[in-house]
Amino acid sequence: MKNYMNRWVLLALKAIMILVWLACLWGQLLAVPGLSGALAVHASQTSMYWSYLIMGVLFLLCIEAAFVAVWKLFSLSGSGANSSR
Repeated sequence: MKNYMNRWVLLALKAIMILVWLACLWGQLLAVPGLSGALAVHASQTSMYWSYLIMGVLFLLCIEAAFVAVWKLFSLSGSGANSSR
């Protein structure tokens, strides 16, 4: 079977995806809680803290879910597998 992408290109793309995934985890653990607290305090709406926090985490979870599909596509394109059976 023919590989559809160069092996080094796939490794580079997967490395970039891992770095972005780690940034998303950092965002979920540190950045989103800090920013939601800052927005709630400066906006004089302390009741909005939890809604900002939940929206931020859910947004990053959607991005991470898309990473699963992209990772699978990278794996398929590197294996030379023909998906049209």
